[in-house]
Amino acid sequence: MSRNSKSDAPPVHPSVQPLFLPFTLGKLKLRNRIVMSPMTRAFSPNGIPGPDVARYYRRRAENGVGLIITEGTVINHPSAADNPNVPHFYGPALASWSAVVEQVHEAGGLIFPQLWHVGMTRSV
Repeated sequence: MSRNSKSDAPPVHPSVQPLFLPFTLGKLKLRNRIVMSPMTRAFSPNGIPGPDVARYYRRRAENGVGLIITEGTVINHPSAADNPNVPHFYGPALASWSAVVEQVHEAGGLIFPQLWHVGMTRSV
């Protein structure tokens, strides 16, 4: 059981109660309306997210985030990334993302990737 289960969570003020209601849009069904926006982390050496990345996103789902939008994940283009530690969303990295998705789903959350192409900010 997560540490923020219903039994040990503090009372919720009525003005924020709607955040905890389920949400459906087409086939998308969220357990609540809490969405984590993307935050650049760059903790994926050579573009491959490791077990630490899976644990990071899983913790967010375990603690009540209904939908996680990942950090920027770069596409397969030479100028898409300006940092070798930004995760890829192609090739060998996809198997690692599968492990991340599995962890988030096991914790009751959903996850979408943010696709990134940094373009002109690239320094090389």
